Amino acid sequence: MSGEFYKNDYGSRRGEKPHRGLLMWLLDLVMTLLTVVVGATMAVTYFVPYVNPAGVWFFPLLGLAAPAIYVATVILALYWVIRWRLLRAGTMLALVVIGLFKVSLFYKPEFRRSYGFDDAEAKQAIEFYRERFGVIGWKENMLYNGIPELLKTLTDAGKTLSTASSKPAFFIDKIVKYFDIAQYFTVVSGATLDGTIGTKAQVTQQALDRLQVQDLSQAVLVGDRLHDVEGAKQCGIDCIGVTFGFGGREELEDAGAKHVVDRAEELLPLLL
Repeated sequence: MSGEFYKNDYGSRRGEKPHRGLLMWLLDLVMTLLTVVVGATMAVTYFVPYVNPAGVWFFPLLGLAAPAIYVATVILALYWVIRWRLLRAGTMLALVVIGLFKVSLFYKPEFRRSYGFDDAEAKQAIEFYRERFGVIGWKENMLYNGIPELLKTLTDAGKTLSTASSKPAFFIDKIVKYFDIAQYFTVVSGATLDGTIGTKAQVTQQALDRLQVQDLSQAVLVGDRLHDVEGAKQCGIDCIGVTFGFGGREELEDAGAKHVVDRAEELLPLLL
């Protein structure tokens, strides 16, 4: 029989040109390097929810890039399955499976409940909101009357304070510094940019964990929406509702807030 004969990764082949084996070897080499980089990066992103983004500058960037990294991980896993490299395929598939439980979508029930958006519209609304908020929106906040004085009084009295916001912690840290109130907070708890922590219950529990709260009866959440009340209940703590935010007294009372106040000064006797 005529024809060239040589061996490659798949065993013996006849009639194939030797340069094809070299090209596949080079392609595998490149994909192996990508697999190491993407796999390691994907693994690191799973720690994003447990690290204060204000303390590690690149973690917020990982949070933003998490969806793209996850897609790259899926593509590499499929490549190694096709190439029948079981160890590499298995490693990447394991990261993909873990990602199913870690990387959540970037939309929340609030848009669907309050504005009647479907899933696609809610996701697009979140993207538009975050795009603007990241540039200028975070500066367009305001301190309610009496809040700086309240924070100082509570801190001077030995109370330990934390934020518990569903906005990304990266921006919450910038906001409290921008308004010169960062010194009053022991912990800045907020959502992660990859969406793994984002509900009120999750950011509240994150704050409790970081503060190492043992007696939940000594903790209370102050909020202005029903989500704050619901999140506090899920974490086993009371919620004091305030009407000088975005919610009203009826909403807060119906949700089950322990107290509802109309001014910042009314919070002081309830918190001391």
